[in-house]
Amino acid sequence: MAKSNNSVYLKISLFILIAFLNSCRKERQDCSFITDYHPLVIRAEIEYEKKNYKKAYKLLKKAFTNCDPRNTVTYYEIDKMAKITAHLGLVEESLDMIIRQTTQGFTIDKYKNDTLFDKVFQSTKGIELIKEADLLHNEYLKGIDTSLVSKLIKMSACDQQYRKNRNYYNENQKQQNKLDSINELQLIEIFESYGFPGEHLKRYAYPDMIRIDAILLHTEDSIRENYFLPKLKEFVKSGKCDPRTYAVVYDQLLIYDGLPQKYGTYNKSDGSLTSSVPLDEVNKNRISIGLPSLKDKEKIHRLKIVNYPDTYGRFFNKNN
Repeated sequence: MAKSNNSVYLKISLFILIAFLNSCRKERQDCSFITDYHPLVIRAEIEYEKKNYKKAYKLLKKAFTNCDPRNTVTYYEIDKMAKITAHLGLVEESLDMIIRQTTQGFTIDKYKNDTLFDKVFQSTKGIELIKEADLLHNEYLKGIDTSLVSKLIKMSACDQQYRKNRNYYNENQKQQNKLDSINELQLIEIFESYGFPGEHLKRYAYPDMIRIDAILLHTEDSIRENYFLPKLKEFVKSGKCDPRTYAVVYDQLLIYDGLPQKYGTYNKSDGSLTSSVPLDEVNKNRISIGLPSLKDKEKIHRLKIVNYPDTYGRFFNKNN
């Protein structure tokens, strides 16, 4: 039986999308995610949580024009754009975002089961997209380096080998240090040969855990300072790594050396920073790597408490 025009459309769209994603790596080399992308995503996040969908759409559209769209952990802006365009009735744009998500390992069921996307999936192209879901998932699977995933799972397990129990760790610290040194060398090799292992690998590995941030936090100080931090900064600028990963790894090094943190990523139980440092300086540092200012971070936090009381909000005291 001949395929419908819309099925052909979907496959052509998928082909164009994959070609576009590949071409973006060449055409957008001048894009800096720090200056051209993350500030717009942060502003879009605030507008989205305020339900100002048109403003959020314009901001994300500009960010996606500047740089190849990615998902920043906590924001997941491709997913946000799928929701925003669904709110605005932009069916084809919403479908394009859903295709992007599925080629990164997210399932279509996540969207099919959300009533927000009813009109999207009731459209002719939406119906065809559901039929071709396996095609999208197979594109995702073809891009996975399974040997790399296996190595990262093993490294993550080694990172926690003796840390799972504090007393056990104290008794076996030398053995854990040896494992950390091996992980350190392997991570350097991965960074040089592959790049920064992204979230799509974590989704493939689940329920096994890949803990890149934890491995980075257990690297030796001098190697972290002279290799990992400069390398992470490159990955942040090119959109391969979240700014927060760089900031947490940097701040931990400073705190362990008894110095004030630079990016304000470690807090006391009352929410205040663990070390005294001028807030203006912290905000300037945060913005310089693509993180929201502390004020914007708090604004997003408060909006989410109100918007998601049964999920996000239940973990926080609204009076704090």
